[in-house]
Formats: sequence, C-alpha cells, structure tokens
Amino acid sequence: MKLFFMFLLFLFLTSCSDDEDNRPVSDCGPYIEILSSTDGLDPGDAFALADISTEGTCLSIEVSATGCNPDDWTAELVTDGAVAESIPTQTNARFILDRQLPDGASICQAIAFKTFTFDLSDYLTPGALPSNLRLVGPADTARVILFEE
Repeated sequence: MKLFFMFLLFLFLTSCSDDEDNRPVSDCGPYIEILSSTDGLDPGDAFALADISTEGTCLSIEVSATGCNPDDWTAELVTDGAVAESIPTQTNARFILDRQLPDGASICQAIAFKTFTFDLSDYLTPGALPSNLRLVGPADTARVILFEE
C-alpha cells in the first residue's frame, strides 16, 4: 500500500507543469517569445520584409525570399521584453526566418512569399499602448509599426 501511495505521489508531482503551454490558443498565430536577452541569437535565413499589417495586437508579416516551397518555412518573433517609457512607448522585436534548408543544399532561385501572423497580446498590454514596435529583420534592417488601442 505504501508503494502505491509513493507511485501516486510521483505521478502527481511529475504531471504538473509551470510552462506557458497552458495558455489559450491564439486566434491570430503563435505568441511573441519574450526572452531574457536577444543578444547572440541566430539571425536566421536572408529575407526581405514585403508587407506588415496589424489588427488589434495581431501582427502579420509578409516576407519574400528565394526558395521553391514556402510552405516549409517557419518563423519566430522574439523580444527581450524591454519597453522604453515614452509617449508612445517603444519596444523592439526580432523576426527570424528559417527556410528549413539542409546544410549544403542548393537554393531554388525563385522568389517566394509567405505571411506569418503573431499574437502580441501578452506583450503589448493595454497599459503599454500606444506603442511603437521596431521590427528588426535581416542585417538589422528595421521598420517601426504603431500599435494603438
């Protein structure tokens, strides 16, 4: 009996998780990743920012890059969470594209486009709006987007 209770205790302790996977699924895409630092991040693959649009705290980023199949591309939007106290507030985020190319693979020379959408609601809370988001892309190119309430 004692062994059974030990097993239940072990099962109970290992089944709990404190990670953020328990938050509700967003209607507009993955959440922005808030890291302690964005220094030293892999810059990802080369691309150009083709278009940027917002709807509420949803950010859509259309990119263009060489490649034959943009369906395989993945992207992440990361920030260090720092907000400059000004009016409007100012913050930075880095967009990182991964075209899923194996090392040494030849690149299709066609220009392809893909749109990625991210949910910034965890980051751009109503108290932080309005806010200028400086979106950093390849080779530290940047665009500034104004988010308003």
